[in-house]
Amino acid sequence: VGVGDNPNFVAVSPNGQLAYVSNLSSDTVSVVNTATNLVTHTIAVGDAPRQIAFSPDGSRAYVGNQLGDTVSVIDTGANSVTATIAAGDGPYGLAITPDGSLMYVGNLNGNTVTVIQTSNNSVIATIPSIPSPTGVSVSPDGTRVYVASTTSDSVRVIATATNTVTATTSVGDDPYGVAVSPSGNEIAVVNSVSESISFISSATNAVTRTISVGSNPEQVAYN
Repeated sequence: VGVGDNPNFVAVSPNGQLAYVSNLSSDTVSVVNTATNLVTHTIAVGDAPRQIAFSPDGSRAYVGNQLGDTVSVIDTGANSVTATIAAGDGPYGLAITPDGSLMYVGNLNGNTVTVIQTSNNSVIATIPSIPSPTGVSVSPDGTRVYVASTTSDSVRVIATATNTVTATTSVGDDPYGVAVSPSGNEIAVVNSVSESISFISSATNAVTRTISVGSNPEQVAYN
C-alpha cells in the first residue's frame, strides 16, 4: 500500500476497518481501508508525526507530533484535525485509558509524560524525570501506565489515580516498545540494543524472563 513519505507507525481502529499510518517526513496521516487496502484519505497533521492511538469508540485518533511538540486530534468520521494540543518537548509515544478519559504522552526530548483530559483536550498534569520516554501502554483496568525509558534502560510505572511514578524496573539496553497483555498480568518490553524482549510481572514489577529476538527490535504487540 503506497502511503506518505517515511511511514513510521500504524494503528488500527477498534472496529478493524481502518488503519492509520503516520508519515514522518510528509507530516501527514494516511487512512487505509483494511477491506480494500486502499488509501481513502490523507490528513495533514503536525511536524514529524509518530505514534497514533484511537479512542475506545474509534471516533477520534490522536497523533504525537515529535518536532511540533503537539498532539493532533483527528475526527475519524470527517477525516480532519479538529484540535491541536500543546504537549511537552518531542511527543513520541501515547496511549489512551480504557474508558477514554485520559491520554498519556511520552515526550522523548523533554523527559516528561504529559497527561491530557480528552473531554476538553486540556493538560492536567506533567510527570517529570522520565528519561527519553518512548513506548507507552495502559493496563486493561486503567490503573497503571507503563513507559519505556530509553536512556535509563528501565520501565516506569505510573499510577493513574495520582499521576506519580510508583515503580521503576530495570530491563535491557535501549527499551522502546511496551505492551500490556490482555489479562494485565504481564508487560512486554522490547530492548532495541540488547535485541531482546523483557517480560515484567505486573504484580511484582520484576522481570520474569528475557527472550532474544532479531536485530534492533522497536515495537511489540499481544494478540
